[in-house]
Amino acid sequence: MITATGWTVGAIAAFLTGGGLLVGQAPVIALGAIGLFSLAGAWAWTLRRYSFTVARTLDSPRVAVGGEVVSRAVLTNVGRSRAPGMMLLDRVGEQTIVSGIGAVPPNGSQTIRHVLPTMQRGVLPVGPIQIQRSDPLGLVRRTRGYGEESCLRVHPRVIPLELPPVGLDRSLDGDGLNELRGDMQFDSLREYVPGDDVRRIHWRSSARSATLLVREHVDVCQPATTVMLDNREAVWSSDDAFEHAVAAATSLAFASARSGHPTLLQTLSDACQPRRGDLGELLDFASEISRAVGTERPGPVLERVGRSTLSDLLVFITGDLDAPSAREVAAVTAGWLNRTCVTFGTADSQVPAGVPTIAAQQVGDFVRAWSRRVEVAA
Repeated sequence: MITATGWTVGAIAAFLTGGGLLVGQAPVIALGAIGLFSLAGAWAWTLRRYSFTVARTLDSPRVAVGGEVVSRAVLTNVGRSRAPGMMLLDRVGEQTIVSGIGAVPPNGSQTIRHVLPTMQRGVLPVGPIQIQRSDPLGLVRRTRGYGEESCLRVHPRVIPLELPPVGLDRSLDGDGLNELRGDMQFDSLREYVPGDDVRRIHWRSSARSATLLVREHVDVCQPATTVMLDNREAVWSSDDAFEHAVAAATSLAFASARSGHPTLLQTLSDACQPRRGDLGELLDFASEISRAVGTERPGPVLERVGRSTLSDLLVFITGDLDAPSAREVAAVTAGWLNRTCVTFGTADSQVPAGVPTIAAQQVGDFVRAWSRRVEVAA
């Protein structure tokens, strides 16, 4: 591919050659010819292909925002001739990292190490690696891809938090006190995974489904937590405000799941209810959260969640909440034992009547206000 410099040289050379021919000036024609021959020579320089294999590894496919992940690419020259110096290009999200490659002898290898950018939360595509060769004048370059695209999950920042003391001894079959033996009650069946206690296998259901199924129990005395993040595009004035909200929501859900409590992290368009102790599933879900257009209003979603989830603590996190949504949140969440609204918006954001509210600009503001409330509740 001809570079911008190559196109410039070619255009000037063509102009000089044509102009020199028109006015009959041999020196001008010579200058133009030199430019054209330089471009043709650069094209020929890059025609030769070299044979490489490239094996790339990452320190980890998951990292918190701002953490360090090192990519190591081992480039091996499997051809018969010495490969000259080239450039290695590695795409990470919307950025491209460029590294120099020295000359590599036949059957020789070279390891290219670079740190991937992790300041942006999300699931970032990484690669495929490209090797680029250009002529000494930078007029023409050729690029060839190696390997496949992988992904790097950049988790939101998790801040240590405590949860308020909530919870009742409730029955899964009703609103009254638990009348069954002990605190553990049957919740659902799931597929068997290595390491499960074989005594929990439900043989009758396993026989019907031809798949090993185990009983999943929950402790009905443990406080359950629902964290709902309003991810409607219209309520967020900036990317920074939304990222602060994601960090707050993830930190709350992480604190609950880490304590072994039933936890639901919900947006208006998706939800994650991690298995007990599976914090990685929660963080992976949080890395995928994005603002959405055309999602439901919070009222209907909260109502469905309230019907299907036994939750003592509800935290609703939003941006610039409008008046109709504020009324919905206030009405629908009246049945929760402990409810809190957190806003990361402007001064015009509406507050649900009767719902304790924390107004924050950054996640640090939220953490300080939340910690004060937990201390008072304790």
